[in-house]
Amino acid sequence: MLLSQPALGKLMGIDGQSVARWEKTSKVPRWADKLVRLLYTAQAEGNEPIANAVERIKIVERLVKQKIVVKESRGQWLPSLQDESLAAH
Repeated sequence: MLLSQPALGKLMGIDGQSVARWEKTSKVPRWADKLVRLLYTAQAEGNEPIANAVERIKIVERLVKQKIVVKESRGQWLPSLQDESLAAH
């Protein structure tokens, strides 16, 4: 579904650290495994409410990682968006 750990956690109603722990230990609770499979299948089959929820979470996650940078150019202030994850590298 191309979601980060925090985004998947939000979709499932848990924190991203739980998802990270499952990935690290390869021990996913049965309920979580079933829920992820159900969400994936619903999205893949075009379930509109699920697809919309996943897309909204992706949009919010992208917006959270952006910051507005304003620079002066020829006496004018010009805003631009900068992805914080790219700026850190």
